[in-house]
Amino acid sequence: MEKEQRVEGDMTRIVIFERDTTFVDGLKKAITAAPDIKIIDVRRDIESAKEFILTSLERIDLILVSFNILKEVVASDMGTLMKLKANLPETRVVVMGERYVEEEIFRMVEQGIKGFFVKGDISSDFIIRCIRVVAAGQIWMDVNLVSRVFEEFSRYYSEAEGKLRSPSLEETDRLALLTKRELELLDLVSLSLKNDEIAERLFISTKTVKTHIRNIFEKLGSRNRVDATLLYIGASKRQGARVEH
Repeated sequence: MEKEQRVEGDMTRIVIFERDTTFVDGLKKAITAAPDIKIIDVRRDIESAKEFILTSLERIDLILVSFNILKEVVASDMGTLMKLKANLPETRVVVMGERYVEEEIFRMVEQGIKGFFVKGDISSDFIIRCIRVVAAGQIWMDVNLVSRVFEEFSRYYSEAEGKLRSPSLEETDRLALLTKRELELLDLVSLSLKNDEIAERLFISTKTVKTHIRNIFEKLGSRNRVDATLLYIGASKRQGARVEH
């Protein structure tokens, strides 16, 4: 509650990436009514959006981006948007779409997107609340998505629990390929620490952290942090304690 009060007392500065003129006009009308939110710019495609963000000296708190633009320009890959976020690490992102499937939502969650809503008959109050909640550091998801995502998370973690109980010997043996430093870093990854938090703990740069994580993934054959963490914790359970390092 304290965070939301702080954000509402300040000006939340946003950029909109959307080519649907009618929808943008509706957004503008809704947002203009909120004294604590200001539209900095509107861009109709990813290329002009990148040009603006990479050259702008203004503070941008939040980006409202159409999923259709992402899907068309980057073939459903969040990489392009993440490159933009790398230049604006404090900027939060809300994705607007005609519809979503679970695979798309989970890919976006994994990449750090903080809000989602399906365009349609949504009210001005809905849009304003979404912006305020995400700007305050929380995650926003409209009611039509919540049950689907909850079911998918339940299924995912049910499968994950099975992996935790019985990692294969071959998978466990891969941990022996890691250096002492890599094991130390993997332990922090398993605690859900972010790169900057890990860097602070280990007194190294975030660039070095990223290099270590990439090496860990390659040695373990992991696709992402979740895979690496499941293997690490599963191996620890198998041994009855944390992997020593």
